[in-house]
Amino acid sequence: MFQITRLPSGLHVCTDTMHDVETVTLGIWVGIGSHYEQADENGISHFLEHMVFKGTQKRSALQISQEIENVGGILNAYTSTTVTAFHAKVLYKDVALAMDVLSDMVQNAVMDPKELDKERNVVLQEILRENDTPDDVVFNYFHEAAYPQQSAGRSILGTQETLMSLGSQDLLNYLHNEYIPSRIVVSAAGKIEHEELLRLVNLYLTQLKNTPKHTLPAAVYQGGDYRRTKPTDQVNLIVGFQGVPVQHALSPAQQVLSTLFGGSMSSPLFQEIREKRGLIYSVFSFKEDATGLFGIYAGTGPTQVKELLPVVCDLTKHLPETVKQKDIDNAKTQIKAHILMSMEDTAVRATAPAVQQIALGHPLSLEERIQRIDNVTMESVQEVLSIILHSKPTLAAHGPIDALMPYDALCQALS
Repeated sequence: MFQITRLPSGLHVCTDTMHDVETVTLGIWVGIGSHYEQADENGISHFLEHMVFKGTQKRSALQISQEIENVGGILNAYTSTTVTAFHAKVLYKDVALAMDVLSDMVQNAVMDPKELDKERNVVLQEILRENDTPDDVVFNYFHEAAYPQQSAGRSILGTQETLMSLGSQDLLNYLHNEYIPSRIVVSAAGKIEHEELLRLVNLYLTQLKNTPKHTLPAAVYQGGDYRRTKPTDQVNLIVGFQGVPVQHALSPAQQVLSTLFGGSMSSPLFQEIREKRGLIYSVFSFKEDATGLFGIYAGTGPTQVKELLPVVCDLTKHLPETVKQKDIDNAKTQIKAHILMSMEDTAVRATAPAVQQIALGHPLSLEERIQRIDNVTMESVQEVLSIILHSKPTLAAHGPIDALMPYDALCQALS
């Protein structure tokens, strides 16, 4: 059974009780991420996520991990463009311990300068690893081309330069100013009752204070071309467009569109480009909730890239004529099946309402999630297709790209 309570502070508490499991996934989701950052602090949300694990006023870094792992639990965190999350999975008898540790981390992290210097090097290695991973870094290029000189176009990890400029006081200020109750959701799923989670929140998560909340800067899509020649064995590329963000009424239609176009092995992208032509190993379409970006990713060899991109363009621009009602129905069935299958996972059931509360202002019940997909029609898919195909394309490419078509030719091929 799902329940949600808004506390007087503005903090939301969500519980999805599952009596037939022995575990609980519990977390603190904060509505702050890289899209909120200024240019000179790019990466601070992610760096802070790392640093809260490095010690609090009453726990060392070792004690933080030991207290959860010694009871067989798992402790982790992540940073996205609009959310930073800290979560643990434990046996139901250890929920109070997990709430204590998580609350301590987000309220009492000390940002010790010595630990900060060590962890700074860890994050620098993470940045370097991403830069050496072509199918990761091409997404950074893609966002930078779509949203130049904007927070939406910057890497979640930040840059070496911005990371080196951040000190302990910068992170403490960011923690105290941005980790505020009105943008926090505590969510749990598993063998826990709502009243018990409310009690734990009121017991442990009491030190956060509301300050004036920074609003999310409007992301202004521009589109364009970002290509980098590298001596790799593959070309990694993305062709993308402006779509609709998750708050838009057409977001479910865009989800259906992405699934039917390149979300499975039976999709047109996979069938035409891999199965019929053998041009790639990996190809798929995707949508991004925060910005609404719609894109197609592909990885191929330098000799195949000349043929690949025209095929991608041809399939994309003819979607309004080629998409059939049965394709929409099949995609809707796939999405609904995945939603229902995910309901067996406590981590998914804890995460989904927290992220929805932050993005939409309210969580969606299982019935609402299914109904949103059921409501998608041919007309709504065609409407979102019109938005996508009337936007300026974005091309990002990384690797041996001498044979890649020029950007102007790409625009012409899509027109």
